[in-house]
Amino acid sequence: MNKFVKLLSVGCVGAMLVGFSSCRDDWSDQNTKPSQITKATPSTLLCSAEFAFYPFGYGHYFYGVTPTFLNSQMASFSAGITEEQLKKSVPSTSGCMVKALTYVSEMEYTLGQMSEEEAASYEAYHQAVKVMAIFCGLMDSDTSGDVPYTQGGRAYRGGTLTPEYDRVKDLYDLWNTELKNAVQVFKNPPAGQSGSASDDIIYGKDWNKWAKFASSLRVKLATRLLAQNAALAKQIVGEAVADGVITDSADDVLFNKASYRTSSEVTGIDAGEIAFGSGNTSYDYHGIVGNKKVVDWLRENKDPRLRFQFEKNNWTGKVVQYYLSNGHRDVMPTVVLERCKIENGEFKGYKEEFGGNLWARYIGVPDMIDPVTGANLHNKENGQYFLYSQGADEGGNQITVHVGESDATFSYCPFSRANEKLIRTNEDFTLPRLPGENAERADFETDVPRYDMYITAAEVNFYLAEFATYGGVAGLGSAAEYFKKGVEQSVKTWARLADLNKVQYYNASYGYADEYEANIALQDGEIAALLNRPDYQLTGNKSVDLEKIFLNLEIHFMFNTVDHFVTARRSGVPKIGSTVLPRTTYNVFAATIMPRRPDFQKPSDTDQMRDILTEVYSRQGFTLNAAADFQAGILNTERLWQDVGAPNWGAGPIVY
Repeated sequence: MNKFVKLLSVGCVGAMLVGFSSCRDDWSDQNTKPSQITKATPSTLLCSAEFAFYPFGYGHYFYGVTPTFLNSQMASFSAGITEEQLKKSVPSTSGCMVKALTYVSEMEYTLGQMSEEEAASYEAYHQAVKVMAIFCGLMDSDTSGDVPYTQGGRAYRGGTLTPEYDRVKDLYDLWNTELKNAVQVFKNPPAGQSGSASDDIIYGKDWNKWAKFASSLRVKLATRLLAQNAALAKQIVGEAVADGVITDSADDVLFNKASYRTSSEVTGIDAGEIAFGSGNTSYDYHGIVGNKKVVDWLRENKDPRLRFQFEKNNWTGKVVQYYLSNGHRDVMPTVVLERCKIENGEFKGYKEEFGGNLWARYIGVPDMIDPVTGANLHNKENGQYFLYSQGADEGGNQITVHVGESDATFSYCPFSRANEKLIRTNEDFTLPRLPGENAERADFETDVPRYDMYITAAEVNFYLAEFATYGGVAGLGSAAEYFKKGVEQSVKTWARLADLNKVQYYNASYGYADEYEANIALQDGEIAALLNRPDYQLTGNKSVDLEKIFLNLEIHFMFNTVDHFVTARRSGVPKIGSTVLPRTTYNVFAATIMPRRPDFQKPSDTDQMRDILTEVYSRQGFTLNAAADFQAGILNTERLWQDVGAPNWGAGPIVY
């Protein structure tokens, strides 16, 4: 159980607690129904809390991806984008902290019913649950600012139905103190700790690893504090490193949470999240496409993360040959045709200048906004990326491909979509088929658990590289070495996720007869070659080095939308005019129209939290339910406390 953990033990499942809705009008329900079990024990509470530990809720993917990728320019969209989409509000998180706090409250109540000696034997359990609550609290505050931490989730055990919101500034101090305390408990747990390894589905009661988790979370907190108190942030990092942080992927918090069940089959905990994890069809994640400049950059550097995060396009060797054999070469997308080796009408693989058979089928799409006019370029001169059903003429009109005596309507996508196997548990892969062929479906077993990453060695090493670049942190080593380790661990973690989540073409042939089909699994020597490329070397130029660090953080967080968004927001990367990976600039509207926080709606008159929410939004300087919600000057300039003073979009990093 060192690296990965299976699904919950029988005992843990039996102790499953009830989850909650995020609707503010249902606040009383969220705070009064923490459990349906008749008698909780520390063992069952820890295991149940870990199962509920899910910061990346349904809304995280359903609503969060568009503004995230438009802000970072790491991905584009299959339907193009508009100015209004650039102004779109950033969604808040699913309120995972309140869920986590119910377990903290229940754990504290349960321990309070025990003798002092017996309670002490479960103190590490108590601290583990608190660490998970702080993790969720940090994520909630990343997009919402102030959150109800000290009073939230406690109504069932004598707390209030209307918890006050703590100022995020104060919470950073509190969380730092609580994490420091947790580290000491984990490193020196009271004698005679009770329970078994099966109680802990993350680390199997390896408290030294929990100590690294808590210390690493202190480092993550410090990155949020930089714009307001860089000196304190550096102090926190120095202390955390001295205590020991996660630096190797063997200690990653990476485990399986979902299972193949629908919302109708699940009551209580995370029903909607489990449903979306099992293949909810109301959300098409395939609308996300790799951004051309990013995909080209990753492909040219031969960064394996591209293969794991995005899918190959549908132009297999068999498909290309069909077009050639049937006289349809003239309607093939240029961006596909230019990558094919063709001899005497025969397809002979993909050109080495585009990476050969392993890389050439990864194609991104442009940002799709005319930088001069602001027009959406979807279906115009970039029609080759989008009118892929039958090709397109110069006017953007679709061309019919004739198959025998009839007209065919078949589709082969030229670009690389986001790999949905990373998001859904039941996303079986259908191989591209030729006209007239039966579909070849690569069926996986019914229950395909979805593994997700929470905090990883890659993330921590990138943070340490960042702080080492700033300087002034006691005990830190070389920024270049941390960066090198971060890239290495990031590639390994994504390779592991691709394998565990059964990403297409990863160690699987599907019986597909195509000699040019390449296995995308991580190859010997790939990481070493990647680290030797100039784009993956730090040079001592602090501004440029920080760009590289932040860019790799954004790539690492590609589908963890909150972390991805926060990284782009606090870094100003991609940078306008960068020599590493420049931001696309739009002359007709500035990057400052892009939002930096959610659009907070005015609470309803029946909401029990109405007065508290109105006050907390007001003290943060937020406009509620404004007529000009999507206008510059509101969502952009009304920043969260921790975001005040951070660089504007595209301005590049600040050297603290």
